[in-house]
Amino acid sequence: MSVFRDRVNVLSVAAASVAVTSLYPTDAAVIMSVEPESGRVHVGARADLDGYGDEFPEAVRAMVSQMPDVGAGVVVVFGTLDKAQEVAAALADDLLVAVRVNLVMACTADAVFVEESGEFVEISPVPLYDTEQFAAYETTGMATRQTRADLVRDHQPLKADVSSPLAGPIIDADLLLGAADRPAELLREADALVARVRQESGAVSESDAALLGAMCLTTARRDALMVAIDREDAVAVSEALRALATRLSGPDAVHALAVCGLAYWISGRGALAGVAIEVAEQTGGKSTLLPLVDDLRSSSVMNPKEVWPALRAKMRANIG
Repeated sequence: MSVFRDRVNVLSVAAASVAVTSLYPTDAAVIMSVEPESGRVHVGARADLDGYGDEFPEAVRAMVSQMPDVGAGVVVVFGTLDKAQEVAAALADDLLVAVRVNLVMACTADAVFVEESGEFVEISPVPLYDTEQFAAYETTGMATRQTRADLVRDHQPLKADVSSPLAGPIIDADLLLGAADRPAELLREADALVARVRQESGAVSESDAALLGAMCLTTARRDALMVAIDREDAVAVSEALRALATRLSGPDAVHALAVCGLAYWISGRGALAGVAIEVAEQTGGKSTLLPLVDDLRSSSVMNPKEVWPALRAKMRANIG
């Protein structure tokens, strides 16, 4: 561990763990495989305390054992120091896992610690989000102080009994799209819409917001919209769909959130896809796309950078 610490800035590694998860973890552990020479993250995963309860340390140990052995193993626990100590003990109890873990850290509400010979030593007297290393990631947009609870609020649609201000414009856009009933025509409409969304970095006009809502109304339109999204479009499209969902009423937002989740996954932000799915399920609406997005984001082999271009090309060919 000392050799690894000499080669990389440990606080930068902790900040990188936030960038990996697309949100600021709370009561969670981030597991990463890090290049020892450069500190570059090869792969990362997150385990949430809420999902495992008392089995949390064992769950982290199991996840470490399944990580590809392509670099130094790093575990960053966000929560209490007691919880970090429990995780460290669980890792040390498994010899095969212990030899793969080069660094265990704890990011509490007050400070940052690193594990040394079974003890946690303070390396920052302030929380991670107040360090220079975190600020370096934050200024480039690679890390955020927003927690999962913050992000859930940012995706919430209107209450079901509240009328959407977009209801009328979406009906008008729906009527206009009615003439484009052939798959190839829908694809052309979707391509043009996505191009405009990208150009505006997701901050779309009212007319395009309504058109985006209308594109989410039917399966054929959603299919066209999904395959119009490439990795360069995905961030802008996900932001436009997130904003759209917050202006729709309850269950009416479910399809926008489902496609938003797919766009998040395409852009490599699986944690945000999970947020979109969670909020969509809370609306009470139904979408067959939700379990597909959940499977994609949860898969350890479905890397969107590698998978989506070929999958998208095949789907586009089928549409014609």
